[in-house]
Amino acid sequence: MGLKLDSKKMKVIRVTAHCKRLCGWRIHASHWKKTTAFQIKTLYGIPHRCPRTFKNKIANSAWVAKRFMKDLLDAPNWSIQGFRRTVKRKCGVIISKKQGYRARKTATEWIKGNFYKQFHRVRDYCEMVLKQNPGSAAFLCLDRYSLQQLPSFKRVFIMFSALKEGFMSGCRPMIGLDACFLKGPLGGQLMAAIARDGNNQMFPLAIAVVESECKESWTWFLESLIDQIGVPEEKGWAFMSDRQKGLLESFKKVMPNVDHRFCVRHMYANFKLRFKDKN
Repeated sequence: MGLKLDSKKMKVIRVTAHCKRLCGWRIHASHWKKTTAFQIKTLYGIPHRCPRTFKNKIANSAWVAKRFMKDLLDAPNWSIQGFRRTVKRKCGVIISKKQGYRARKTATEWIKGNFYKQFHRVRDYCEMVLKQNPGSAAFLCLDRYSLQQLPSFKRVFIMFSALKEGFMSGCRPMIGLDACFLKGPLGGQLMAAIARDGNNQMFPLAIAVVESECKESWTWFLESLIDQIGVPEEKGWAFMSDRQKGLLESFKKVMPNVDHRFCVRHMYANFKLRFKDKN
């Protein structure tokens, strides 16, 4: 390792290389007995005393990503400096910062997939949910600013038929609403409707991925929810949530007469934040 070589002849079954410093060192190898293993046929210029180099054009970002994919899986927040030092210590090559960033990005895509390509499959996922779970709800909301542009993803709503039937037949008349940030390169928020079953355990009801937690997105989520489970005023259901401004306005618009309560834990956290360090 670390030799500055020039490959004169490189084929699938044989390879020939010599030292770029023209010291006379030369090697030729080919496949051994129709296998994928290589056997050295000729080797000249031994011992090879040319100085070692830590630069190798074959060690590109794709090669580094494949070589260290498992290590990057175990340490997704690995610093670039530490990653470069490890590559130098284990492989004897120096990679640039750009190569390190590209290798980490490539390995992450191989492990987790490409986010942009996955969003192109959301419609297929919804179709599969409807096909495999009859009675479920799975639909998209897209943005299209002009006919010349392709539509872009905005929201998706999913409710499985088994969860809907379980809520209607065996859960308490209480639905909790909340949202959380999606920690990814594309952002967004995950909205969820959670019920309580007969054992007082959480029972997932519906989820949605939206662009942000605002009045428009909460209104869309609540309207999609009541389209599936019915009008809350007629069923006698109560809702619980935090005091998120967009959600409060959505309740006034979509369900003005519904029984809406606030989560005590959120109220306590807001109270401590507002009256911090006060007796």
